[in-house]
Amino acid sequence: MTSDNQDTTPTRFSSLVDLSKDLLPVLAVIGLLIGGLFFLINTSVAAIVPTSESRLIDKIADNRIEIELLRKDMNSQFEGVNTRLDRIEQLLQNGQS
Repeated sequence: MTSDNQDTTPTRFSSLVDLSKDLLPVLAVIGLLIGGLFFLINTSVAAIVPTSESRLIDKIADNRIEIELLRKDMNSQFEGVNTRLDRIEQLLQNGQS
């Protein structure tokens, strides 16, 4: 009875080794395909969804534009005030002459 067990064990083991040799390349290819698919999905999502860094850069750019518009507005207001002050000064000088 022990001789039967000894005879079948190497056969089972060798058939398992043969099966694993056949399946290993297939499993490797499947793993590479799944990994590649995951990589593509991850990079495409990263390209579509803005990161917090890109949102922060956009916010900084918007703030710079707003600051520049406010600066131009303030400059035009000061130019208007300076023009009025010059006109008042001319009127005062003409009135004193």
